[in-house]
Amino acid sequence: MKKQENQFICSSFMLPEHVETLAQQKKDRADEELRRFPAYDEQQLELWERILQASWQGGTAITVRFMGSRGPCTVIGRVSGVNLQQKRFYLATSEAVHTIAIERVMGLELP
Repeated sequence: MKKQENQFICSSFMLPEHVETLAQQKKDRADEELRRFPAYDEQQLELWERILQASWQGGTAITVRFMGSRGPCTVIGRVSGVNLQQKRFYLATSEAVHTIAIERVMGLELP
């Protein structure tokens, strides 16, 4: 029998439904931690702005990490456009053009 992380699970009085519920709560907390956005300082935001401009004006490929509908995603491509009113930019890859909301970005970097 493998060692249990929680002392309550080791108890013989723990019902299987409760064990399942505790496991689901632990998984939910881990998923929530993945979806949490870190706080970025002004220096980091300025660096991202320069990276976006370099890609848009110079056609340089960049790596974008953002929160997609199913969790964190990473895409490599070139910025093909920026919409400041909607706070979005467009990243062209070999397969498609992705529309990425600026508030969903978790990281930008040059490869």
